[in-house]
Amino acid sequence: MNPIYFVLSLLSGAILPLQAALNAGLAARTTGPLFSTAVNFTTGLIVLVIALVVMRVPLPAVGVSLGVPWYYWTGGLLGMFFVISTMIAAPKLGAAFLIALVICGQISASLIFDHYGWLGYQVREINPGRLTGAGFLLIGVFLVYKY
Repeated sequence: MNPIYFVLSLLSGAILPLQAALNAGLAARTTGPLFSTAVNFTTGLIVLVIALVVMRVPLPAVGVSLGVPWYYWTGGLLGMFFVISTMIAAPKLGAAFLIALVICGQISASLIFDHYGWLGYQVREINPGRLTGAGFLLIGVFLVYKY
């Protein structure tokens, strides 16, 4: 496997507590989580549009877009929920406990998505080894919370 995938995944994980802290700080210093989320997504949209133009990425044909199942268009709603919920929880939980809980939620959902092969994931059945790994993550969450 290409090591760039590991590096990108680690960097993506590393920026989550930074993003939560920045968004929570903006929310606390302005009019709250909804405004901070709007700034978050507007800034991201501006940079993304610039990247699309610079890289000359073509828009999909209308017919292609209309043929995509509706649920594939909901990623932005889920992103908004994630940004708002971590922004609200971050100041109360702290970075380590927040991210530990996020990881537990991610691994739990991921085990189910893999097991059933939902939304195009390759089927990887839940087995004792995977459950043991998830169990260790739960123990880690407890230890991060306790100490």
